[in-house]
Amino acid sequence: MKEIDPGRNTTPVLIKEWGRVVLPIRVIIESLGGEIYWYQDERKVSIVLDGNKINLWINNSVANVNGLNKFIDETNPNVKPIIINDRTMLPIRFVAENLGCIVDWLQNEKKVVINYSKKFIFDYKNEIYLSLKEEEKGEIKLKLKNPINQEVILNLSLYSINKPINWFSEFCIKDICFFEKGEISLKGYEEKEVEIYIYTKGKGFGEFIFCVNYEDHKECINIKVKGG
Repeated sequence: MKEIDPGRNTTPVLIKEWGRVVLPIRVIIESLGGEIYWYQDERKVSIVLDGNKINLWINNSVANVNGLNKFIDETNPNVKPIIINDRTMLPIRFVAENLGCIVDWLQNEKKVVINYSKKFIFDYKNEIYLSLKEEEKGEIKLKLKNPINQEVILNLSLYSINKPINWFSEFCIKDICFFEKGEISLKGYEEKEVEIYIYTKGKGFGEFIFCVNYEDHKECINIKVKGG
Protein backbone atom coordinates (compact mmCIF):
# COMPACT_ATOMS: atom_id res chain seq x y z
CA MET A 1 0.00 0.00 0.00
CA LYS A 2 1.24 3.49 -0.90
CA GLU A 3 -0.12 6.91 -0.09
CA ILE A 4 -1.54 8.69 -3.14
CA ASP A 5 0.03 11.94 -2.01
CA PRO A 6 2.66 11.08 0.64
CA GLY A 7 2.43 13.10 3.82
CA ARG A 8 -0.63 15.15 2.80
CA ASN A 9 -3.50 12.69 3.43
CA THR A 10 -4.96 13.48 0.00
CA THR A 11 -7.75 11.16 -1.14
CA PRO A 12 -9.46 10.62 -4.52
CA VAL A 13 -12.35 13.02 -5.10
CA LEU A 14 -15.59 11.93 -6.77
CA ILE A 15 -17.05 14.98 -8.49
CA LYS A 16 -20.74 14.16 -8.58
CA GLU A 17 -21.57 16.72 -11.27
CA TRP A 18 -19.14 15.00 -13.63
CA GLY A 19 -19.55 11.43 -12.45
CA ARG A 20 -15.76 11.23 -12.53
CA VAL A 21 -12.96 10.60 -10.02
CA VAL A 22 -9.95 12.91 -9.90
CA LEU A 23 -6.76 12.45 -7.90
CA PRO A 24 -3.06 13.34 -7.79
CA ILE A 25 -1.58 10.78 -10.14
CA ARG A 26 2.19 10.96 -9.64
CA VAL A 27 2.52 7.95 -7.33
CA ILE A 28 0.41 5.83 -9.70
CA ILE A 29 2.40 6.77 -12.82
CA GLU A 30 5.74 6.23 -11.10
CA SER A 31 4.56 2.87 -9.72
CA LEU A 32 3.89 1.78 -13.31
CA GLY A 33 7.41 2.84 -14.32
CA GLY A 34 6.38 6.10 -15.99
CA GLU A 35 7.34 9.74 -15.51
CA ILE A 36 5.27 12.84 -14.80
CA TYR A 37 6.26 16.49 -15.21
CA TRP A 38 4.66 19.79 -14.14
CA TYR A 39 5.21 22.99 -16.16
CA GLN A 40 4.17 25.93 -13.99
CA ASP A 41 4.18 28.60 -16.70
CA GLU A 42 1.81 26.63 -18.91
CA ARG A 43 -0.03 24.96 -16.01
CA LYS A 44 0.57 21.74 -17.90
CA VAL A 45 1.06 18.15 -16.78
CA SER A 46 3.02 15.77 -19.02
CA ILE A 47 2.86 12.01 -18.48
CA VAL A 48 5.15 9.51 -20.23
CA LEU A 49 4.80 5.72 -20.01
CA ASP A 50 6.13 3.07 -22.40
CA GLY A 51 6.21 5.38 -25.40
CA ASN A 52 2.84 7.00 -24.66
CA LYS A 53 2.76 10.71 -23.88
CA ILE A 54 -0.21 12.67 -22.53
CA ASN A 55 -0.30 16.44 -22.04
CA LEU A 56 -3.07 18.00 -19.94
CA TRP A 57 -3.69 21.59 -18.96
CA ILE A 58 -5.47 22.91 -15.87
CA ASN A 59 -9.09 23.88 -16.60
CA ASN A 60 -8.79 22.65 -20.21
CA SER A 61 -11.17 19.91 -21.33
CA VAL A 62 -8.92 18.98 -24.27
CA ALA A 63 -5.75 16.92 -23.80
CA ASN A 64 -3.05 15.86 -26.24
CA VAL A 65 -2.41 12.12 -26.52
CA ASN A 66 0.57 11.06 -28.62
CA GLY A 67 0.27 14.20 -30.75
CA LEU A 68 -3.51 14.09 -31.17
CA ASN A 69 -5.96 16.40 -29.40
CA LYS A 70 -8.76 14.57 -27.57
CA PHE A 71 -11.63 15.67 -25.35
CA ILE A 72 -11.15 14.26 -21.87
CA ASP A 73 -14.85 13.41 -21.89
CA GLU A 74 -16.70 13.83 -25.17
CA THR A 75 -20.05 13.70 -23.38
CA ASN A 76 -19.19 16.31 -20.74
CA PRO A 77 -16.93 19.29 -21.59
CA ASN A 78 -16.75 20.22 -17.90
CA VAL A 79 -14.40 17.30 -17.15
CA LYS A 80 -10.88 18.70 -16.94
CA PRO A 81 -7.80 18.81 -14.70
CA ILE A 82 -8.38 21.03 -11.67
CA ILE A 83 -6.54 22.20 -8.58
CA ILE A 84 -7.90 21.27 -5.15
CA ASN A 85 -6.04 22.26 -1.97
CA ASP A 86 -2.97 23.25 -4.02
CA ARG A 87 -2.80 19.78 -5.63
CA THR A 88 -3.27 19.08 -9.33
CA MET A 89 -6.12 16.59 -9.68
CA LEU A 90 -6.49 14.61 -12.92
CA PRO A 91 -9.42 12.55 -14.30
CA ILE A 92 -8.10 9.07 -13.60
CA ARG A 93 -10.11 7.10 -16.20
CA PHE A 94 -9.03 9.23 -19.16
CA VAL A 95 -5.37 9.18 -18.17
CA ALA A 96 -5.22 5.49 -17.31
CA GLU A 97 -7.08 4.22 -20.38
CA ASN A 98 -4.95 6.32 -22.73
CA LEU A 99 -1.88 4.72 -21.17
CA GLY A 100 -3.20 1.25 -22.00
CA CYS A 101 -4.68 0.45 -18.58
CA ILE A 102 -8.05 -1.10 -17.76
CA VAL A 103 -10.07 0.90 -15.22
CA ASP A 104 -12.90 -0.48 -13.11
CA TRP A 105 -15.12 1.46 -10.71
CA LEU A 106 -16.45 -0.60 -7.80
CA GLN A 107 -19.56 1.30 -6.78
CA ASN A 108 -20.24 -0.49 -3.49
CA GLU A 109 -16.69 0.07 -2.24
CA LYS A 110 -16.26 3.47 -3.92
CA LYS A 111 -12.96 2.11 -5.22
CA VAL A 112 -11.04 2.59 -8.47
CA VAL A 113 -9.09 -0.45 -9.71
CA ILE A 114 -6.39 0.08 -12.35
CA ASN A 115 -4.85 -2.87 -14.19
CA TYR A 116 -1.80 -2.43 -16.40
CA SER A 117 -0.07 -5.22 -18.26
CA LYS A 118 2.88 -5.29 -20.62
CA LYS A 119 1.95 -8.73 -21.85
CA PHE A 120 2.37 -9.34 -25.57
CA ILE A 121 0.46 -12.64 -25.75
CA PHE A 122 -3.21 -11.71 -25.94
CA ASP A 123 -5.45 -13.77 -23.64
CA TYR A 124 -2.34 -15.22 -22.00
CA LYS A 125 -2.43 -18.74 -20.55
CA ASN A 126 0.29 -20.52 -18.59
CA GLU A 127 -0.49 -23.96 -20.00
CA ILE A 128 -2.18 -25.46 -23.06
CA TYR A 129 -3.15 -29.12 -23.41
CA LEU A 130 -3.48 -31.06 -26.67
CA SER A 131 -4.68 -34.63 -27.19
CA LEU A 132 -3.73 -35.92 -30.64
CA LYS A 133 -3.90 -39.15 -32.59
CA GLU A 134 -0.80 -41.25 -33.28
CA GLU A 135 -0.10 -39.30 -36.47
CA GLU A 136 -1.68 -35.87 -36.33
CA LYS A 137 -0.76 -32.22 -36.57
CA GLY A 138 -1.81 -30.17 -33.56
CA GLU A 139 -2.41 -26.46 -34.14
CA ILE A 140 -2.46 -23.57 -31.67
CA LYS A 141 -3.21 -20.01 -32.73
CA LEU A 142 -1.97 -17.15 -30.56
CA LYS A 143 -2.51 -13.45 -31.01
CA LEU A 144 0.45 -11.19 -30.29
CA LYS A 145 -0.43 -7.58 -29.52
CA ASN A 146 1.95 -4.70 -28.87
CA PRO A 147 0.59 -2.89 -25.76
CA ILE A 148 2.85 0.17 -26.12
CA ASN A 149 2.93 3.06 -28.57
CA GLN A 150 6.26 2.34 -30.24
CA GLU A 151 7.70 -0.31 -32.53
CA VAL A 152 9.15 -3.34 -30.77
CA ILE A 153 11.18 -6.35 -31.86
CA LEU A 154 10.06 -9.57 -30.20
CA ASN A 155 12.26 -12.66 -30.02
CA LEU A 156 10.21 -15.85 -30.22
CA SER A 157 11.27 -19.38 -29.39
CA LEU A 158 9.73 -22.86 -29.38
CA TYR A 159 11.59 -25.80 -27.91
CA SER A 160 10.84 -29.14 -26.31
CA ILE A 161 11.47 -30.25 -22.73
CA ASN A 162 10.63 -33.87 -23.40
CA LYS A 163 9.19 -35.61 -26.46
CA PRO A 164 9.39 -38.79 -28.57
CA ILE A 165 12.34 -38.61 -30.97
CA ASN A 166 10.19 -38.51 -34.11
CA TRP A 167 7.94 -35.67 -32.96
CA PHE A 168 8.74 -32.12 -34.06
CA SER A 169 7.31 -28.62 -33.86
CA GLU A 170 7.38 -25.28 -35.66
CA PHE A 171 5.69 -21.89 -35.48
CA CYS A 172 4.63 -19.66 -38.35
CA ILE A 173 3.80 -15.98 -38.87
CA LYS A 174 1.83 -15.74 -42.12
CA ASP A 175 3.91 -17.71 -44.64
CA ILE A 176 7.20 -17.64 -42.72
CA CYS A 177 7.92 -20.57 -40.40
CA PHE A 178 10.58 -21.19 -37.76
CA PHE A 179 11.66 -24.42 -36.08
CA GLU A 180 13.21 -23.03 -32.89
CA LYS A 181 13.80 -19.28 -32.92
CA GLY A 182 12.35 -16.35 -34.81
CA GLU A 183 11.85 -12.61 -34.67
CA ILE A 184 8.85 -10.38 -35.24
CA SER A 185 8.43 -6.61 -35.49
CA LEU A 186 5.25 -4.99 -34.18
CA LYS A 187 4.34 -1.34 -34.58
CA GLY A 188 2.58 0.47 -31.74
CA TYR A 189 -0.61 -1.43 -30.79
CA GLU A 190 -0.22 -3.72 -33.83
CA GLU A 191 -1.51 -7.30 -33.71
CA LYS A 192 -0.21 -10.40 -35.49
CA GLU A 193 -1.12 -14.06 -35.29
CA VAL A 194 1.33 -16.86 -34.54
CA GLU A 195 0.45 -20.44 -35.46
CA ILE A 196 2.19 -23.22 -33.50
CA TYR A 197 2.25 -26.72 -34.96
CA ILE A 198 3.06 -29.95 -33.13
CA TYR A 199 3.55 -33.04 -35.31
CA THR A 200 3.14 -36.43 -33.63
CA LYS A 201 4.10 -39.86 -34.94
CA GLY A 202 3.30 -42.75 -32.67
CA LYS A 203 2.14 -42.76 -29.08
CA GLY A 204 3.78 -40.73 -26.37
CA PHE A 205 3.82 -37.55 -24.33
CA GLY A 206 5.64 -34.33 -25.10
CA GLU A 207 6.14 -30.92 -23.49
CA PHE A 208 6.97 -27.81 -25.47
CA ILE A 209 7.70 -24.26 -24.37
CA PHE A 210 6.79 -21.22 -26.47
CA CYS A 211 8.33 -17.93 -25.29
CA VAL A 212 8.12 -14.25 -26.21
CA ASN A 213 11.05 -12.04 -25.18
CA TYR A 214 11.24 -8.25 -25.24
CA GLU A 215 14.24 -6.64 -23.54
CA ASP A 216 14.09 -7.99 -19.94
CA HIS A 217 10.43 -9.06 -20.26
CA LYS A 218 9.61 -12.72 -20.90
CA GLU A 219 6.34 -14.64 -21.34
CA CYS A 220 6.24 -18.42 -21.76
CA ILE A 221 3.48 -20.95 -22.38
CA ASN A 222 3.88 -24.62 -21.51
CA ILE A 223 2.29 -26.88 -24.15
CA LYS A 224 1.57 -30.44 -23.02
CA VAL A 225 0.75 -32.94 -25.75
CA LYS A 226 -0.56 -36.50 -25.53
CA GLY A 227 -0.24 -38.54 -28.70
CA GLY A 228 -2.00 -41.78 -29.52
